Amino acid sequence: MASITISENRAWVVAGWAFRQFLEDLRAMSVDPEVLEEIDSAEVLGFLSIKDADPTVRSRMIAALSGVTSSILSGLAVSTITAKPELRDVTQEYALGLQELQELLGSLKDG
Repeated sequence: MASITISENRAWVVAGWAFRQFLEDLRAMSVDPEVLEEIDSAEVLGFLSIKDADPTVRSRMIAALSGVTSSILSGLAVSTITAKPELRDVTQEYALGLQELQELLGSLKDG
């Protein structure tokens, strides 16, 4: 299991493979050096915590997470996992996980 902790009481907890896949997708779609640095750390640690990050970095991380999830779910971007048709069941599970992350990120706007 791995997680992305967004705030004190909000975290996305998923299987390690889904976390690693999301980091791979995030890396492929990010150009911000500080976001990429956070991804590097998360790969080593097995979790990503942005709740205690500097407010500017935190807001850019949230924007990057939101952008990647919405781009993949809407079909504007393709995750590398979808390039493997033999993993269709896993791809569907990954999409469900991304929907959960998207809802979690959306809840930040609501309060």
